[in-house]
Amino acid sequence: MIVNFATNERVRVNVRSAVNTAKVKREKRNGRDVLIVPSATLPDDVVMNGMLYPAEEIEKSYKQLERKPAPFGHPMINGKFVSASDPEGINLAWVGAWNENVRRENGRVFLDKIIDV
Repeated sequence: MIVNFATNERVRVNVRSAVNTAKVKREKRNGRDVLIVPSATLPDDVVMNGMLYPAEEIEKSYKQLERKPAPFGHPMINGKFVSASDPEGINLAWVGAWNENVRRENGRVFLDKIIDV
């Protein structure tokens, strides 16, 4: 669901993701099966969750995504987006996934999603 914050109008949006299954890897970590899924996020100057992310701010902070939770959808509390590391946010959206191998190339952030099977 996307909300236009200026008008509070709600629009349903269906998003389809293409996954190159040939690039998905499976490993054992601490005796548990995990999937490693290459992913891309944060192109320069993108608006996400109602906020502009300028390229220079992304450059300063993208490495903070390393080993951060990768929720299913961005958690919201009382209608406001919260960090995926927020305790309530974790409870709302945790699916056993986190980010690793965070890097920035050609104006975009790339990372691996580690998913505990």
